[in-house]
Amino acid sequence: IAQRPVRSQSELARLLAAEGVQVTQATLSRDLEDIGARKVRGADGGLVYAVDVNLAPAEIVRLPLTRLCEELLVSVEANGDLVVLRTPPGAAQLFASALDREALPAVMGTIAGDDTVLVVCRAQLSGPGDGSISGGTPDGGENPVQAPLPGDSAAGPVPGGPALAAHLLRLADGRARAVPGVAATPVRSRTPPGAGAVLAGSGTPDDDFSRNPT
Repeated sequence: IAQRPVRSQSELARLLAAEGVQVTQATLSRDLEDIGARKVRGADGGLVYAVDVNLAPAEIVRLPLTRLCEELLVSVEANGDLVVLRTPPGAAQLFASALDREALPAVMGTIAGDDTVLVVCRAQLSGPGDGSISGGTPDGGENPVQAPLPGDSAAGPVPGGPALAAHLLRLADGRARAVPGVAATPVRSRTPPGAGAVLAGSGTPDDDFSRNPT
């Protein structure tokens, strides 16, 4: 990465294979995150991987999700318990790995392609309460659920996708990302008909997505 422009994980895997190093893309994605690799604008205007040599070791191992949202999140769309995230080409697995490591209680899991991440969220419960995520289910199980929201008179399942989308939008500050050869798409979230759009700065509490202390 320091010696030549590398535009994608597949290109990096080919370069490593030429040097006799065989590595899976999943391992490569984790390793790129661990060394603090990120996509930056190269001399020709395209996005290439780079490592910030000024980062301390602790910072390299643990890049904040906020930083990745600011630099890699192109668009966000939510529908029910599903969220679709778009990134620059080759960055989806890096972003998904960072999201997995956040261990957000509302997130069940992620699936990453080249420039798209599918996030599966847990359905949350609404009703009288403070709108925070509890540490477990009412029956003592392991799956955390959202405590009822203020003003709700009855408990019931609430799709988790729009709330997660709003949280990621806050981290990205709602800015559009430019991808070479692709028109810039405003970072946004689309909810099911009648639910209204969730935009950066909407009223979903950030506490709903604080890291699970356990």
